[in-house]
Amino acid sequence: MAKLPSPAPWAVQPVQEADTGAASAPTAAPAPTPTPEPVQAVAAPVAAPQPEAPQGDTVIVTAPKAFKLRIDNDQIVDVKAGVQRVPAAWANHWYAKANGVTVFKD
Repeated sequence: MAKLPSPAPWAVQPVQEADTGAASAPTAAPAPTPTPEPVQAVAAPVAAPQPEAPQGDTVIVTAPKAFKLRIDNDQIVDVKAGVQRVPAAWANHWYAKANGVTVFKD
């Protein structure tokens, strides 16, 4: 059988304990690890419901960016960027116009 090469000088060598001659004390069993407390599930935040669009005239608009529109009855509407159909009252609101909303004719 071939002899293995000796380990490199930088290799970690095991440390041998010095024999003190005294009898070693019996070792105690390791303490049990505590079990972790169960984690309570946290409910995800619920998005606020969008206000219902009033029945009536709707128009096609394009919004260059998303914004929040507070309509006249103090409800907040999330207007997304892009082309969409919205109530005419929302499309003609001063804040929608200030955010660059363009109204298209049907």
